[in-house]
Amino acid sequence: MPATGRYTHALISRVPPTFQTLKTIDGSCIDLERARAQQERLVGCLRDLSVDVLELPPDDDSPCSVFINDCAVVLQGIALICRPGGGERLADLATVRSVLRNELGMNPVEFGSNTALLNASDVLFTGKEFFCGARPRDKYRGSPSLGQHLAGISMHTNQDGWMSPSSRPCDTGRARRLEC
Repeated sequence: MPATGRYTHALISRVPPTFQTLKTIDGSCIDLERARAQQERLVGCLRDLSVDVLELPPDDDSPCSVFINDCAVVLQGIALICRPGGGERLADLATVRSVLRNELGMNPVEFGSNTALLNASDVLFTGKEFFCGARPRDKYRGSPSLGQHLAGISMHTNQDGWMSPSSRPCDTGRARRLEC
């Protein structure tokens, strides 16, 4: 069993030109060159930490493919395929499923419910317990599914608004976002 909290692999989907079509909070256009430069720095940092980075080509048909970290929670050899974005990112999920199976030799586990939605980027693991943000559109069904598949690990769900716990300041010192 892998050591808890030790990253071995990261999955990165390159920034497609269609990323520029996504709406931003302030209505501005996404600067593609800046986004690509930021991604290059991220990949460099991960490699400096001896993380094996698996890079996917840009997917013009899925501007949200950049947010590949939403698609799976991976811990202790279990890869739980999430249902991000309200469940409409099926092509991204198929890509992640394939990479986990074919490149990493994992057997991805499905939620088993079409109503249980979860963005993996809404999950924070401290090394001992999970904190999971629950969004109203997900009807708060995703975090219980996560808890059932990762038995023996404490699960806390934040229904106080829909803010992701990984976007809030954390003082545990050991907290890490789980990203595949």
